[in-house]
Amino acid sequence: MEEKAQSEESLFDPHRPVRVLLLYTGGTIGMKETDRGYAPVKGYLGQQVAGLPQFHDPKHDLYTMPLSRQGKVVQYDILEYDPLLDRYFSTIA
Repeated sequence: MEEKAQSEESLFDPHRPVRVLLLYTGGTIGMKETDRGYAPVKGYLGQQVAGLPQFHDPKHDLYTMPLSRQGKVVQYDILEYDPLLDRYFSTIA
């Protein structure tokens, strides 16, 4: 019982980073201009997000946001679907 209380306590530790998993299946947000128009490109979303100061604190690891107004640090990972999908080519089954 004591072990469970300690693990629940650690979930609400104000110094512990908040972890987020971003699932990217494809689409507009991660599209890159190609010779055939815009297309979802593996790794491109992460590159773009890493260049935005609101999504990347250069004092921390990649995919770590700056300290929030609530005093939280958010660390996130991006998991990409393989292959990335473009809804333009989607059909209703």
